[in-house]
Amino acid sequence: MSTVKRMGLVIAIAYSLSVAQADAQSVKTCVGAEVLSIKESPESRYSDDQTKTIEVTASESTEKAVTIVARGPVLGSMDWSVVETNLACTQHGILLTANITRSAGFTGSTLKNTPWIPRINVVVMLRQPDMLFEVRWRMRLTTGEELTPAQPPAYPEQIYPITMAKIITRPQ
Repeated sequence: MSTVKRMGLVIAIAYSLSVAQADAQSVKTCVGAEVLSIKESPESRYSDDQTKTIEVTASESTEKAVTIVARGPVLGSMDWSVVETNLACTQHGILLTANITRSAGFTGSTLKNTPWIPRINVVVMLRQPDMLFEVRWRMRLTTGEELTPAQPPAYPEQIYPITMAKIITRPQ
């Protein structure tokens, strides 16, 4: 193997290792918890009792982490399926702000509406026995105007922001 090819291979391996190390780092570190990952996705199969909930399960990634699933309000075709998230540390834990964007020019009808709910999976390593996990769902139009009351067709009006909270306990 030539020196140039060998040097290229060494650079490629070093780059791959640095990317892998960057992926292994946490998304956000707070006093009592470390967020290891966050993933947003739309969920089309749900029941009404699954909306606006926070569920906690042991994480498969590590025995000391938990997976927190935050489900939001019922949305429709006029809402973007990508939910913008922001994590912040609070005095008692973590605040996840989820920004939903609704088309300001939506002209669809109820018959064409496809209801769905946003789902956010957050893997957290707790550094203390428990912490407060809060989710704040906000709604804004594509024009940037923030909505307070909003109504997806065929569903009751929803007042925004929606704030939910749950005490998360570290697995034993």
